[in-house]
Amino acid sequence: MRYYLYNNDQPTGPFEVSELLQNGLTAESQVCVEDSEEWALATDVPEVAALLQQPAAPQPVEEMDFMTATKKCFQNFANFEGRARRAEFWWFELAHLIIAMLTCGIGSFVCLIPFYAVAVRRLHDIGKSTMHILVTFIPFVGGFILLYWALQDSQPGENEFGPNPKGL
Repeated sequence: MRYYLYNNDQPTGPFEVSELLQNGLTAESQVCVEDSEEWALATDVPEVAALLQQPAAPQPVEEMDFMTATKKCFQNFANFEGRARRAEFWWFELAHLIIAMLTCGIGSFVCLIPFYAVAVRRLHDIGKSTMHILVTFIPFVGGFILLYWALQDSQPGENEFGPNPKGL
């Protein structure tokens, strides 16, 4: 069965049911069966309403490599909200180490705020609050505790800090 779609005072079609969503179908759209002259609200036509109730296709997850992570961390250097994947944290930590080595440690100061920002977002990803970053100020063991947390996998699904950046 093929349908015409009526949006913004303009009919389009005919379309197969599977093509309606990509051609602008919304809950407010009017639809008409190809051999009929009767228009109906999309939610009143069972086959079409079923399309509107399907979950949206998952968004592709951004590929995280060295350059992407480094660029993202420097762009979000003062963003302490949201979540950061393990790959983002560790690729940026590698960049931080390289910058520090090439500049005899002076460049490490350039990375200090971006490091804390991505570390906080990484803590958010495993369900820990921003205040957990203070563990880094505990002499001798603080860095190891942060290392342990940074190695943990993301909390699945959405948590209080936002959706899972891995797209799960």
